[in-house]
Amino acid sequence: MKKLKEYLPLNYAEDGKFGYQDIAVTEKYIYALYSGKTIKAYGYRGIYQGNTVLVFDWDGNPVTIVKLDREISALAVTRDNSTMYGFSSDKEFKPVIVKIRLNFKDLY
Repeated sequence: MKKLKEYLPLNYAEDGKFGYQDIAVTEKYIYALYSGKTIKAYGYRGIYQGNTVLVFDWDGNPVTIVKLDREISALAVTRDNSTMYGFSSDKEFKPVIVKIRLNFKDLY
């Protein structure tokens, strides 16, 4: 059986940091899921997840950083910016959808 490394579209440096893994947008904000991990530290499976979401306005200005209590690999945000949904896995690596309440009242 081939190793996961053989299926990757690029040849990544083992000490290079992975950046943004997913993006979701609303009329007000751009939400960007950031990994910041290296293959050396996390292996090929762990690099595609993150627990940091950077939020920008449509002019590219940083608005806030959301730190999650678990890692996700994909995200979606409701139109009113009140809730984020993330794709994650449980301890047995079964897929789960997590719901994260957002509170940006000071930003509206």
